[in-house]
Amino acid sequence: MGNRPVNRRRRNTGRTGHYRGSSRSDTLRRRKRRNRRFKAVFLWLVCIVLTGLLIFGAVKLVGKFAGSGKDKLRKDGIEKLNAGDPEGAIADLDAALEKAGNKSNKPSGFNADVLWYRAEAELLLKDYEAASHTYDLIAEQGGDKISCLYMKAVCAEKLGNKDSAVSYYREALGQEKEGSRSAGFEEALIAAGSACVNGQDFDTAKSLYEEALNSGKTGEKLESRIYNQLGLCQMVEEDYNTAADSFDKGYNALITGYKAGTGAELDQAAAAVPQEDIQGMTLLKELAYNKAVCLEYSGQYRAAQAEFEHYISVFGADENAQHEIDFLKTRQEES
Repeated sequence: MGNRPVNRRRRNTGRTGHYRGSSRSDTLRRRKRRNRRFKAVFLWLVCIVLTGLLIFGAVKLVGKFAGSGKDKLRKDGIEKLNAGDPEGAIADLDAALEKAGNKSNKPSGFNADVLWYRAEAELLLKDYEAASHTYDLIAEQGGDKISCLYMKAVCAEKLGNKDSAVSYYREALGQEKEGSRSAGFEEALIAAGSACVNGQDFDTAKSLYEEALNSGKTGEKLESRIYNQLGLCQMVEEDYNTAADSFDKGYNALITGYKAGTGAELDQAAAAVPQEDIQGMTLLKELAYNKAVCLEYSGQYRAAQAEFEHYISVFGADENAQHEIDFLKTRQEES
């Protein structure tokens, strides 16, 4: 028994198996941890993207509502202005400006546009100081600076400030590009000249009008207005023959603009002016009436009477014209 060979089987301690099993388990645990970290990072990124999208959408939505609000107020203001409610227009336009805001103080096309309408409403209310200030704001917001200066000249004339009216007009004219005239030029020219006439400065008024006529940048209708104003200056100076000539030139320029033909009779000229063109018809009547007055003041009573009678035949009954006719008849009887 002692010599009996002993069966020395290697006992399976499980060490090797245990070692191998532990390695696979650790690998799986590490893989799970990596997957969990990946999922966490992925979810974190998704949350950031979704949050960004929500914020962006909210900002766009707020901007949309704010934009629609200011646009509606602008529209309402313009409608009230066109309907003859300048005070209501200003209230809506100011609300549109407040809605739009301008915290950066950068030029804003929207603000400049709204301010133009506000200035128009202020002019209708004859609040010329407010309008002049609004034109300053328009220029600050990137609006046409030359046009703003022209309109400030108009405001200055209405306020009785001759020097400022002429100064703003000349400043704007000096900034014009060669061969161009910005919006407001016509109104500013007439305003500056009128301010000089009101201030008894006829030489400056005539100089402004003659400069404009010599520039060749007026066009027939503005040319006729200038000749009418020039004739009025000459009448004040009692230069009636020269004034009558100016009114004739204005008349011919006007009817040329309406394609009635140079030298057309008054009735033909009146027929050429569209009924809706109130300004054109008013100017035609002024030119015809003023010429008749010049003939009267220069002692040409018969010719003046004929002009006034023709005036009434074309434009209808007119108390002032009839009064002149009656007066001229007595003068002819006396002579």
